[in-house]
Amino acid sequence: HVKTIANPRAINFLNNPHSLNYFEGVYAVNEKGGNVQGQLNNPVTADKIVINYYDYKSRDGSELIRTDKISRAGESNFALHYRNDDSDEGILHYRAARAKTFKLPDQTYAAERLFNALSKNLSPTLLSSTPSKFYAGKMETFLTCRDVAAYLKKQLVDDAPAKFFEEASLKAMLKSFTSTMNLTDARLFIRELPDLFALPYPVVKDLHSTSIKVISQMTDTFRLNGLWKDCVEMDYLQRLLKNI
Repeated sequence: HVKTIANPRAINFLNNPHSLNYFEGVYAVNEKGGNVQGQLNNPVTADKIVINYYDYKSRDGSELIRTDKISRAGESNFALHYRNDDSDEGILHYRAARAKTFKLPDQTYAAERLFNALSKNLSPTLLSSTPSKFYAGKMETFLTCRDVAAYLKKQLVDDAPAKFFEEASLKAMLKSFTSTMNLTDARLFIRELPDLFALPYPVVKDLHSTSIKVISQMTDTFRLNGLWKDCVEMDYLQRLLKNI
């Protein structure tokens, strides 16, 4: 079942690109693995990870990221920020190090390595003795396995092994619902429903019926926390699925 969360701020949703509300027990970390309190990491460190953010790099670049295509309002905003009055060449220090260490991954036996990864992650799900707690929090893993299997299915002449693992990943998703599913896993699953429902495996029918139950529980969770917009969207989706 979907875990009920009484505190709305424990639910992970995007307020803006710079601020997230995290699930209970989940938090942002800095490049050293330390807990980041609030929106910013303080003090700022750049020993391992550096991200340069620019308001504008050029007029062409601005037009690519803005919907107003430098309209009158956008023109004044562009002129305000695009002044070239700051010089920051700090990122250039990483160029030589990156050139020395970066190399394209070795594609030799790439398919074999992917199949090994699929086997490692999905083999436990094929055993009846695997405890239900194994499936908790692994929806993203199973969805990734499905994507990898779908990729291999297109790459190989004999796609039977890839189909086997693709179906196994779907069955693993279904089993994950027998354990306590958190809201993150439920959201990930629902987002992939259009692609999952298009697959030709018998287990898809069970996923369809289970998804209706999951969405109903999510609706109750959103209603309990006063998240009415999410509640309405889930209710609409539930009614839509019942007609498929």
